[in-house]
Amino acid sequence: MFRNILIPALALLLTTTACSTSLGDLGKDISVDSAALANSGAWQVTKFVEELKNETSDYSGFEFYFDDNGVFRAVAPGGTSTAGTWARTVDDGLPRLVITIAGTKDLEELSDDWVLDSFSETKIELSDDNLTSMESLHFEQL
Repeated sequence: MFRNILIPALALLLTTTACSTSLGDLGKDISVDSAALANSGAWQVTKFVEELKNETSDYSGFEFYFDDNGVFRAVAPGGTSTAGTWARTVDDGLPRLVITIAGTKDLEELSDDWVLDSFSETKIELSDDNLTSMESLHFEQL
């Protein structure tokens, strides 16, 4: 009888542990020094895709700034500046860059708790963990 219980219990244990891989287990250990990002100068959007539609051109000529006080600034062509916020967090075991900004529909689309896929001194690659939206956002330093 003990054997009848033990074998199914072990099978269940092996099945649940073998299937517990999360995005966090797939090389998402991205280190971001918030101080390095803050006041790092101007950035531009080099890729913005939403629901498989490339909307990168909506941000042509914009400059974006991650200020050290948590202010995220978008400067439009012509100099109009719009302020929002940014923060580096971890949620569900995934490193995130949370951007919140309003003003225009295009800027509001950048507001999200983005999963941080890659970070370097010159490039930031972000994606949405909502697989139905298929969003990705890339910044490159100017």
